[in-house]
Amino acid sequence: MSEEISRENGWLDIYAREENMLAQNQLFGTKEEGVDLDKLKAAADFVRQRYIDIREQRLAIQDRVAKLTAQIADIDLEYSQIPPIQTKQELRMIVRVSAKKAEVATFKLQYQVANAGWYAGYDARVASIDEPMQLDYNAFVYQTSGEDWDDIELVISTGTPRQNKNKPNLTPWQLGQTVVPTYQNPQPVHQPVYNNNQLNAGLQNAAWNPNVRQVTGVVMDQNGNALAGARVNLGGTNTVVSTNAYGQYSMTIPTGYGVLHYSHPNCTQLTFNASSNTMNVYLTNNQIEIQSKTIQIEEIQMAPAQLSEVLVTQDSYYSGNTLSTGGSLFSGNGRNRVKEEDLAQERFTFASVQVAYTPTQTQFKIDAKYSIPSTGAKYAVQVSRYDLEADYLYQCVPKIDPTAYLTARLTGWEDLNLLSGNMNVYFEDTYVGQSHLDLTYLEDTLNVSLGPDKNIHVKRKSIKSDQKDQMIAGKTKDTREWEIIVLNKKRSDINIRIEDQVPVSSNEEIEIEIDTISGGSVSEESGIVTWDFSIKTNKEKSFTLKYSVRYPKEFVVKL
Repeated sequence: MSEEISRENGWLDIYAREENMLAQNQLFGTKEEGVDLDKLKAAADFVRQRYIDIREQRLAIQDRVAKLTAQIADIDLEYSQIPPIQTKQELRMIVRVSAKKAEVATFKLQYQVANAGWYAGYDARVASIDEPMQLDYNAFVYQTSGEDWDDIELVISTGTPRQNKNKPNLTPWQLGQTVVPTYQNPQPVHQPVYNNNQLNAGLQNAAWNPNVRQVTGVVMDQNGNALAGARVNLGGTNTVVSTNAYGQYSMTIPTGYGVLHYSHPNCTQLTFNASSNTMNVYLTNNQIEIQSKTIQIEEIQMAPAQLSEVLVTQDSYYSGNTLSTGGSLFSGNGRNRVKEEDLAQERFTFASVQVAYTPTQTQFKIDAKYSIPSTGAKYAVQVSRYDLEADYLYQCVPKIDPTAYLTARLTGWEDLNLLSGNMNVYFEDTYVGQSHLDLTYLEDTLNVSLGPDKNIHVKRKSIKSDQKDQMIAGKTKDTREWEIIVLNKKRSDINIRIEDQVPVSSNEEIEIEIDTISGGSVSEESGIVTWDFSIKTNKEKSFTLKYSVRYPKEFVVKL
């Protein structure tokens, strides 16, 4: 039918050209002979009749095209109502054994597959700065293994079974003169074996950068060849982009999001923080190994519904099959099956969790049943909830931003088995946005940003700007003075840190003299001035920053 429509449209084009030709050839006489009335009448009759014929033909063609288009729409509608092709996947393992005698035995099969994992996410709630911070530890589990996990027991593990377990070895680093030959016969290339740590060393431990709004790069295999059709998924969303024929991709990063998942059908999936505007990623070949130390007497055929226990690590999982079913979805009510985007609006009752430790990983066994389909969608699993004693500190840099930001300073967090991840922040029963729990740089005190507080008012104003020439010394003296005022409108006392700065000289002929810092402390290297103090409710405090700059009269110094 599409060919018939194209043919009819071709006739429409022919008739349009004929109309144009008739319109351009309407001279029926010459300057010497004038107009022959008989010829003019005959020509007018011909043109009029031809126009009528063309218009009738065009209308007939438009009617036929409309009917063909309606028929195509009907066919498309019928085609859309055809049920999709149903496919069923199954796993099958055959193991040959030898036995001295016939016997009946029970076997447990464990196997490892790829394209599954989890990442950490948090809810931080602070009712007031006089109370502990409540931290909900959540795991967002996803999988595209090809089989649905129905009503299974879930074990969350911090282990990474596909990560290289051996330390790298150094080889002698020999320096010498490099000779570049004019011609060299081609030699066969032997590709080395890489692992993800070697190829993506710069991305493995890179922290999330909240200022990154656009990430571009190239996805390659372990040999450096571009991977066309690789998928880049923005964690916590359904946003997915695919690489082009050259392995190139571009991803827009909305505010509050910072986890990227890289995958390819033939490679192991990787997850990195959005740490830079350019991220080139190497994916290694997917080598799935199925191992079993138990004896299998006959062929076992497994369907996805027979899975009863799944252990999920940060980048892959293995399943234990006990050939049994039962239990109810999420303890029978389905309340715990929550997608990530709903987490900011819900509060949950956590199932009990059993924690097991090994020298290299921590496992959380969740005492609840879960169902996670093989769609790649992220499902929230509640791991634990902590009430953490915190010191709350407001911080402000009024030279740049007069807003006071609240930070919770936590100690003893090392025993909580936390991982870096995005965090929903609630302050005084209000959702204030997303932050990021960054554990890349280990310190005794963990600082958790809780966002701005509009009840703390900070103002910085110039008091004095005096510039005069000192003719005796041949130098110009420029004096600047600032007053910083802090007003606490909250119902409780607060601790606050104010930061400002004095200039730092990079030329010995430019002299910096600090006159007044009102009890603050100053760093000689950076020039950062810091005030740490407490302020009672509905009270105000002010302090002064005054400094002078001396420089030769012929210098141009911008302050």
